[in-house]
Amino acid sequence: MTEQDVRILVSALVPAVQEAVVRMLANERTAGALEIAKAIGPIAERMAALEARTPAAGPPGADGAPGPAGPAGADGKPGLVYCGVHVDGRTYGRGECVTSAGSLWHCNAESTTTKPGNGSRDWTLTVKCGRDGKDRA
Repeated sequence: MTEQDVRILVSALVPAVQEAVVRMLANERTAGALEIAKAIGPIAERMAALEARTPAAGPPGADGAPGPAGPAGADGKPGLVYCGVHVDGRTYGRGECVTSAGSLWHCNAESTTTKPGNGSRDWTLTVKCGRDGKDRA
């Protein structure tokens, strides 16, 4: 047999050998996979049962270190400002409160000179005047 004949024989045998090796490995993988699946089955069942349980709370952990200070927040809206008894003709602004006819009124408008209690949306009744009390005898 010449060197050329050997090369032709090898080139013809290589694909057949490769195919046979691939088939053997596939069979071994299938058999190995079945054995692994059989071994893992009970473990998977136990894990499923554990995952279905309601978790129990453990003891609280130790406090962590304080975090860094956050950025300064924006200034809040001004609070209520009591301006006393309503004065006709005076200009009142949002957040100011006045007393009129014994009741407390809050100004909703940016600017108003209207009198509270006249039906204007510039004012909201905050505390309504009650009945006069009676002296105890």
